[in-house]
Amino acid sequence: MLDSIPARVALYDRDRRHRYVNREYANFVGHEPEAIVGRTLPEVMGPETYARLRPFYEQLHPHSMRALAGEASRWEG
Repeated sequence: MLDSIPARVALYDRDRRHRYVNREYANFVGHEPEAIVGRTLPEVMGPETYARLRPFYEQLHPHSMRALAGEASRWEG
């Protein structure tokens, strides 16, 4: 079902390791889903890109940061 929606969906664990990505997300990143799942954000984006984007990600997605800290959180946007 998540592959049929026109939105990027990715599920991460606390180590920022991809646990699930839908087709839209995989197309955006430029890899097949099978090549993304199990890899960390820096591994998929490259360490330089991840280091550059991480402050923006953390600022724009405080819900994600709380969730990664173990707090229940929900965000849509």
